[in-house]
Amino acid sequence: MHRSYRRVASYLSLSIILALAAGANAAIVDYNGPVNGTKTLGGELIFGTGNQNRGFTVDQNSSYSLELGLRAHSRFPASDIQSTSPTPGLMNQGNGVYGSFEAQGYFSNGTPGGTRASWSFDFSINSDYLNGNDSNGTSLGESGLVFLLSIDYDPSLGTNFLLLDPLTQRPDNEYGFNTTYGDKAGDNLPAPGDNATDIATYNVAQNSQQLNFFVGPQPFNPNASGDYIIKLQAFDSLNDNVLVGETQIEVIVGEVPEPASLTLWGLGALGCAVAGYRRRKQAV
Repeated sequence: MHRSYRRVASYLSLSIILALAAGANAAIVDYNGPVNGTKTLGGELIFGTGNQNRGFTVDQNSSYSLELGLRAHSRFPASDIQSTSPTPGLMNQGNGVYGSFEAQGYFSNGTPGGTRASWSFDFSINSDYLNGNDSNGTSLGESGLVFLLSIDYDPSLGTNFLLLDPLTQRPDNEYGFNTTYGDKAGDNLPAPGDNATDIATYNVAQNSQQLNFFVGPQPFNPNASGDYIIKLQAFDSLNDNVLVGETQIEVIVGEVPEPASLTLWGLGALGCAVAGYRRRKQAV
């Protein structure tokens, strides 16, 4: 994880800002792991059919039995995440960085020239990864946790985040228990807010998304080279919105120059900008 999360604070409520400053964050425990920590999910994820459970950047907080996972993978010209190969299009560099993916827009049928990116990102939220088997676990609604998904729309070194609640603002999530796999639970619901029953019942929510599925803070260009930060956080609403979990990934698209590839003149001219390239991308 390389880029800073600098623009988020201006959008958050005061209580969340204080939580970011004071809250203790559980350490990320796995940069290439499955989700649903008890690993009773089987080999697949809930959304879609045949989507393999691996390659996530995972954060677990055992005090809350909370697990958050993010990953990116190739989507076009052909979906590859159903492959049984060890790294099916994940391009996971093993440190929260994924790519480089093709800087090319596609139509939904895989034909070049559309508004969809060549890559997608997947998220997984589990409010009771230690105990959430069938109806015995703590559901997402019972957990007292609120969730924040932050999606960077700026392909440059800067960041421009869209902030949303991944549960209440995504009507097509798939829901289940730790023992659910292979699209056996959840609904494709017609409007935000209609998934209240699922949130109250299940402890797992998952989805696969693209940036063009949202109305972002700036237009998304799938043909642009650059990198994007995606961050998933959890806050305890029963304890002053303290930050209790977060995971973050960086998605590399196309050709992104590294400092080693710059000329000596460029290094001198850009100075601090080049020297701070990786520092500015470091999570805070």
